[in-house]
Amino acid sequence: MPAKQKNGGGDPAIPMIPTLGDEPDVELKEPSVPKPPALPKPPRPQIESVPLVDIPCVFLNDRLCWPDFKRALTECGLIWNLSEWMTTIVYRGVEWKLIRDKGTDLSVYFPAVEKTGAGDGNFSKTSALGAQLVGLLSRPTAVADFKPSVQFCCLSTVEFEDDRRLPARQKLWNWIVRSLRGNRSSPGPFHYLVDEIQMYDISYLFKRLVDVLDQITICSLDDELEIIIKMDYKPQTQNIFSYLGDLRKAIKRLNAINERLPEGGRIILPDSYVRSRLVRAARQVPIYKPVLDSILIAEIATWSKMTSEELYHKLEAVCANDQSVQAHQKLFVDTYI
Repeated sequence: MPAKQKNGGGDPAIPMIPTLGDEPDVELKEPSVPKPPALPKPPRPQIESVPLVDIPCVFLNDRLCWPDFKRALTECGLIWNLSEWMTTIVYRGVEWKLIRDKGTDLSVYFPAVEKTGAGDGNFSKTSALGAQLVGLLSRPTAVADFKPSVQFCCLSTVEFEDDRRLPARQKLWNWIVRSLRGNRSSPGPFHYLVDEIQMYDISYLFKRLVDVLDQITICSLDDELEIIIKMDYKPQTQNIFSYLGDLRKAIKRLNAINERLPEGGRIILPDSYVRSRLVRAARQVPIYKPVLDSILIAEIATWSKMTSEELYHKLEAVCANDQSVQAHQKLFVDTYI
């Protein structure tokens, strides 16, 4: 037999066949699941890009204009993106001090920001350092006359008001001032309140108006009653249903005053008064004559129990029937004539 070859001689090497136990450890990766695309972030509202449209003033010449003034003031705040004006007060202003006197220190929720120098990352319009440096200018006129240095804080959102809302606040303030000035030669009866309030402090000015105009006197009670008594139906300019709506609104204002009065000083108008005014208005419209005739021939026990709402529905049915008849007549004329 031939000798085995050394250094590589002999039988060729048999390759090792791996067994099941000799398999190398392979990390099994879970199949990757595609992630959903990220939701786009809503664009940040650009306050300065909102157009501040002009809104006609509601002149507050007397107490009778007060409900319309409040309604228009709310609409101005919504249109000019200043809906939180009623809960926004001046930082360390009059209402701030009133709240502090009641036991709540707002400085805990609105801490003062003090600047140490330019570029420190802090922003403050009321820092002591800023006031000290401005004093070095020795200007003859206060800087606040050119740019308001006052800061506003909103209690409902617990945030300082953004400076970009200043144009809307200025526009709303000027709208109130013009409304209080009125459209007459002399200023309105409530324009004097503007001089008592810090400029652009809309919330406190409205509070002072409420203190004056919502105060109940014997004259204000008489004014509300006179509005109801003199509210006559004008068939040339209104329908009977809008007239009833205005009448009910006036009575609702009177009832709101009654709730703040002692029981002996109230003026209560029953539902029979509303029914009587509705009958008087219906007598001026010919189409409602059948309804009134049926009430005339009814017994006292019947018509005395009729409410204003029941009479309203009877008149409403007659009006709807008349409109239907007129529509058919117009269709006939347009088709055959």
